[in-house]
Amino acid sequence: MISKIHNIKCIAVFSAFNPDSIPRLLNALKDGKYIVVSAQVESSSNTRNAYAIINISLDTVKLYCGKYQHTSFVYTELNDGLIKSCYYGKQYADKPYSKTKNPFVLVESVESQTAVNDAEDYLTVIGCKFEYQIPSSLLIECHKRISQNYLDAQSKRVFRYQYLNDCINFSIQRIGLASLRIRNMLYGNHTNSFMKQ
Repeated sequence: MISKIHNIKCIAVFSAFNPDSIPRLLNALKDGKYIVVSAQVESSSNTRNAYAIINISLDTVKLYCGKYQHTSFVYTELNDGLIKSCYYGKQYADKPYSKTKNPFVLVESVESQTAVNDAEDYLTVIGCKFEYQIPSSLLIECHKRISQNYLDAQSKRVFRYQYLNDCINFSIQRIGLASLRIRNMLYGNHTNSFMKQ
């Protein structure tokens, strides 16, 4: 399954538990041209609605979650069929985020504990303290759209980068207007169509 979504290199997942800040956070991600899909987060006590951001850097997730008052998130990297998920939380959960005084710190990480439940069509990542599910069909659809948008842009000679991999890396790791333009070309105007609110 992972080989079919190779244009997706990383996924950040946060719960929709903070209703006051969720609309503002989603609007900010939309403005940043990120793809956001619906997900579910499960804990020992309940299951909550959540959102997953496709192809976003760890530092950027920390800034977004800090600005919009989230206390934790899961960050997953997909590399050649291997999956590593890390659970991050604010050092002091009851205090405002600060990059220097109250940063997000690694709480737990898990590798190679993934499974695809064909009956439910979900990509599932499980750790001792977190579990999330994203419909595999959405990830495959993301992959198809990214690939097609890249091909369309190439035919119009928009990209300065020869390979799709280079474009995705640039859009993930860089900030500023150039990376936003690359994301806009790769992801088009599809951000909202993946979200099910």
